[in-house]
Order: sequence, then C-alpha cells, then structure tokens
Amino acid sequence: MWGNPIQAVGVRDFQATVPATLQFEQAAIHPAMVLPAGIWLRPSSGLAWHIAATTLSLSFLYTLFLSALPKFEHALEVNFLISPLVISFFAIVLGPVILRSEFPATFFGLQTANWKRAAEFSFLASLAFIGVAVALKWLLIHTVAAFAQLSVFGFADLRVNDQQIAISPLYSLALVLYLVLTPLQEFVARCCLQAPLQAFLPGTILKRRLLSILVSNLLFAGAHLHISCGFALAAFIPGIFWGWIFARTNSLLAVATSHFLIGGAGVFLFGIEDFVAALTR
Repeated sequence: MWGNPIQAVGVRDFQATVPATLQFEQAAIHPAMVLPAGIWLRPSSGLAWHIAATTLSLSFLYTLFLSALPKFEHALEVNFLISPLVISFFAIVLGPVILRSEFPATFFGLQTANWKRAAEFSFLASLAFIGVAVALKWLLIHTVAAFAQLSVFGFADLRVNDQQIAISPLYSLALVLYLVLTPLQEFVARCCLQAPLQAFLPGTILKRRLLSILVSNLLFAGAHLHISCGFALAAFIPGIFWGWIFARTNSLLAVATSHFLIGGAGVFLFGIEDFVAALTR
C-alpha cells in the first residue's frame, strides 16, 4: 500500500488540510510522522514485519509458558513474580524493535507535548468510565441473583497461605507494583503494537484505528490468561477504552494514567475478581 518506504510531503500542505478542531487528534490520525526537517514519513513495511514476527514469536513462547503453569486466580505469586516477568519480557524484547526504527519517539506515543491536556482528558474520561462501571455493578447486584451476595466495594483477593492480606504492607506493595507495571503494559500494547498497526494497516483512518485497537487489545487481554480466562475477558473491555484513549491522544502518559485509575480502582477498591468469579460461575 505504501509504495516508497519514505515519501516526502510538505508539512504546511498537510497541516492546511487538517481542521483546527482536529489538531488535538492530529497525532492520533497520523501518529507523529511529521519530522522537524519538514518531511512527512510514510511508513515502510520493514518495521511492520519485524513487529509482527516478534509479536507472534512472543505469543508462541507465552502459550508454551502457560501450558507449564497452574491457574493462579488467588495466588500472590502472580502479582509479585509471574506478572512482572511476563510484562517485562515483552517490553524488553519489543522495546528495542521500535527504538531502533527510523521513526521518532513521538510516532509511538512517547512524547510530552500537550501532556497536561492529554492527562486531563484521560483523567476525566476515566472517572466517567469508573462511574458507569460502578453504576452497572450496583444495578446487577440489585437485579441479578448471581451477583446478590456481592457488595459494590471490595478489596483485591490477594492471599498468603490462604489468608487474605487486605490492609497490610503487602497489600500496599501490590498497589505500588501495579503502579510500576501499568506504564510497561501500556508501552507494549499501545506504543509497540497499536501505534505501528494504526500506521501500517490498509484502509480508512477509522478502519485502521478500530483494527489497531482491536488487535493490540486481544494481545493485551491474552497476557492476563495466566490469572484466568475470566480475568483476561474482564481486561478486554477497559482495554478497548484505553486503546481509544491512546488513539485520541497518542500519549503513553495519558493511557497509563487511565489504566492505573480504572484498573487500580477495579482491582483494589471495587473487587473486580469477585465480580468476574460471579460472572463466570
């Protein structure tokens, strides 16, 4: 589709075609492919094939890894050992692939431009998402028998020697670990996968945006399979929302902020694990 690996187009000519109301989303429509030298980069297929081959290889290795593991729905080891290893492994392998590419860091959402506006948008959108999710949980508790035993609020079901550790130093450590791992998860899912897919896939802007969100989010949700299938499915829904946040802002900071707010609230404040268990019974 792209023809020549690099095609130069005048930046002023391009900017003249973008309405002022879309300038905030300009990086998302064309992810930071305008370079300071005044040229417009059209992506080559080399980076796309490199990312695709690396991702498929990692997915195959992860599948083999899963086959050697039991399920860890309530095991603390998942949060303190397995999850960090899985996320870090993906980031370490995929990171150099994109960092050695010919594209600037902003192409992958690694930027601080308009960070305040992007973070504010992410914060407000995340609060709205949490509000809708809490209202839906309340409604299900009061209308569906399978959820009647749940409460709106609930702690993460983290256990040591089969004893829940809510309100303890280990619980606080789990929250801090979640904060640290969130940017790594979004770096892999959005910067390493979604941003290149949005640029390389054929079709209209809307089609490329939707497909890039869907494909990258399938891999994001699949990375939670070591916990349980239900948890992986639960991660898919907010993952779509985070893909939209990233497509809108082209900012790792914005999407990581949203992930920490929504994911942290769901896991550590609203008992998402108990909700998933009731949903899949």
